[in-house]
Amino acid sequence: MNRILKGVYIISFTFIGILLLHCLVTNPRDIKWVYRENPDLISAILMIATCSVCMLMVGRLVLVHRKKKRNPLVVELLISIFLFLGLTLLLEGVFSIIRVTPRQLNLVGSQSVFFFLAAAGFLLTQFQIEVFSGGMSDKRNKVWLIIVGFIALTLDVGIMKDTLFGSEVWELTIIGAPAIFVLYYLFITLAISSLRTSKKVEDPIAKQGFKLMGWGWSVIFIGFLFLIIGGFFDFQNFIEPILFITLSIMTFAIVFIGTTLLYIGFIFPMKEKNQKV
Repeated sequence: MNRILKGVYIISFTFIGILLLHCLVTNPRDIKWVYRENPDLISAILMIATCSVCMLMVGRLVLVHRKKKRNPLVVELLISIFLFLGLTLLLEGVFSIIRVTPRQLNLVGSQSVFFFLAAAGFLLTQFQIEVFSGGMSDKRNKVWLIIVGFIALTLDVGIMKDTLFGSEVWELTIIGAPAIFVLYYLFITLAISSLRTSKKVEDPIAKQGFKLMGWGWSVIFIGFLFLIIGGFFDFQNFIEPILFITLSIMTFAIVFIGTTLLYIGFIFPMKEKNQKV
């Protein structure tokens, strides 16, 4: 595991550890778990199902990494990306059903989603650079990775401040908007790069794999777009609760489909090559 990857793990779990420690020290005996009233169970099930697909991907990639040492950095990046995405969806699913008291501990759980999402976004950037943009030897790629790292770290610090001390809406908007932009840019870039690569490669198995990956990233982009639109309308009270729940179910159904396409796109070529050997 390279130093950048180690740093991402250390930073992400350190922030979460600090918040948990602070909460447990200030509220040592008041911790309770209660079920939310009228939870959106379908969305929660879809999120946990998508988390399961991510963890299946992690498991398969770990096995591949142990057997074959080709492109170890790319495989390690993929393992970490799907691990962080899986943890994001797991926490989001669990905390949409369960509420923890005191409120601050509930915030630690629900807002840990953003730490994992920031880590996944940063690692997705490095993955895109390594696979589709010529690697870190290009100075422009290094600068871009530093910029994304700064945005991810700013998001981490902002979420930590919000959890501990609270924040104004405009503060969260300032730290959140660049992160959302980067994430959408990555989904679009990965989709386009995967589909372009599928046209260039001659191996029919690899071609099909890249196509599935391109469609998967495209579908996930649409899903996250729905998520932002639904969140904006809900925040502004422009949408009825039942419509928001319906939009939420559609969003996570789409993300589940996209993640499944990615899983097949990555695993299918590996499986076919192993069978040939």
